[in-house]
Amino acid sequence: MKRRTLLQSGAGVFIAAQAEISGAKTTTDPGAPKRREELYGLLGKLPPRNRKVGVQLVSTEDRGSYTLEKLILDLNGEEAAPAYFAKPKGATGKLPTVLFNHSHGGGYQIGKTEFIEGREYMSKPPYAEFLTSLGFNALCFDTWIFGERAKRTELDFFKDTLWHGRVLWGMMVYDALKAVDYLVTRPDVDAQRLATVGMSMGSSTAQWAGALAEDPLNHFTTTQMNALIAPRAHLSLAGNQDALTPVAGLEKIDRGLQEVYASAGHPEHWKLLRYDGEHLETPVMREEIRKWLVAHL
Repeated sequence: MKRRTLLQSGAGVFIAAQAEISGAKTTTDPGAPKRREELYGLLGKLPPRNRKVGVQLVSTEDRGSYTLEKLILDLNGEEAAPAYFAKPKGATGKLPTVLFNHSHGGGYQIGKTEFIEGREYMSKPPYAEFLTSLGFNALCFDTWIFGERAKRTELDFFKDTLWHGRVLWGMMVYDALKAVDYLVTRPDVDAQRLATVGMSMGSSTAQWAGALAEDPLNHFTTTQMNALIAPRAHLSLAGNQDALTPVAGLEKIDRGLQEVYASAGHPEHWKLLRYDGEHLETPVMREEIRKWLVAHL
């Protein structure tokens, strides 16, 4: 399996996967736990899944409609992950919370800055402002080799991980899972109302985190992996002219997940929306994301 194929598996797609819906179990498939364990095992050598997450609050900033915390997260015990946590100003109690996964786009120095400033291929406003305007908390961290963690080139670090029996993508997904672990420890987060969203590389992260956030393509098709999210709410949006997301593949995934969600008794919890666009997020897409999050989170 080529690494590039893996990273392209969900490119151009937005995902919203809720942690729990109306008390429903995360899956009705008795074989899913074993399949989830198998999927996780394909991510390479990783730190212990149950290791404790550490956090340091660096600063708090008033950004008008929301408050932004700058954090340093210890997700893996090896390299700190600078992060932003956005919270609606004046909000109290436990709030629904979204893990926002930043995209790639060759912006190695950008990383989590995308969360507060946006990107040229994404709709406005930036996701920190957008999600907090809906009454949600939101977290975004710099993944390996991005933002404040951009210490080595992607190719060099990818080779280094292989030499040590690791997979860069696995390390990225592990950090996302540990970020979810961190969120559920916060007193201002409703652990029963969690979602994850992202574009391009961030979308792939959201899919994998959605499939694995519970207690590689040569083994799992994309449909099989996403089936592990069922029956939780799952929204996917893509452009028909997006070269990174072949239409034939989208159609195949859609057919498969329609069957999975129907069998799980929640056909309404899966939706794929396609648009005549390329690798970008449009205002129309953003509105669909808003409606989906408000309805399900």
